[in-house]
Amino acid sequence: MLLWAIISSAILVILIPLYSLGRIAKNRVEQVKAKFDENEIILATSHVNFFGQESLGSKQTRGNGYLILTENVLYFMMLIPKREIVISMQAVTGSELTSWHIGKSKSRPLLKVVFTNGEGKRDSGAWLIRDPNKWKEEIEELINTDI
Repeated sequence: MLLWAIISSAILVILIPLYSLGRIAKNRVEQVKAKFDENEIILATSHVNFFGQESLGSKQTRGNGYLILTENVLYFMMLIPKREIVISMQAVTGSELTSWHIGKSKSRPLLKVVFTNGEGKRDSGAWLIRDPNKWKEEIEELINTDI
C-alpha cells in the first residue's frame, strides 16, 4: 500500500506540471493566432526551436515557440518563458541556412535571419524549423520585392 501511495504521488508530481505547461503553451498559441489576420500570414508553424538573438550573447536559453511570417514582420513567441520577438521585414537584410548560431549547433540546418536591430546595429536570430529552405525562399522574396 505504501508503494502504491509513493507511485501515485510521483505520477501526480510529473503529470500536474506537464498538464499546466501544456495549457500554458496552448494559451500562448491562441494569443499568437489572435495577433494576426489569417489572410496576412504567409508561413506559420508552432514547431520551432529558437537558438537565440546574436546581440544578446551566448548565455541565452533555447526555447520552443511559434513563428509567423507576414509581408511586414517575422514574429516569434517563445512559449515558456513567454518572450516575443518582432522583426520588421524592412529591417531584414538577409537570410541563410547555417549549422551554428552563437555557439549552439544542431545536426540539421537552422534558418538564420539577419536584420538591423532597434539600435541600428547588425543582428541575427536563428531557428530550428521544418523546411528551412521554404522559409528562406519566402523571406528572400519579400526582401527582394521591397527593393
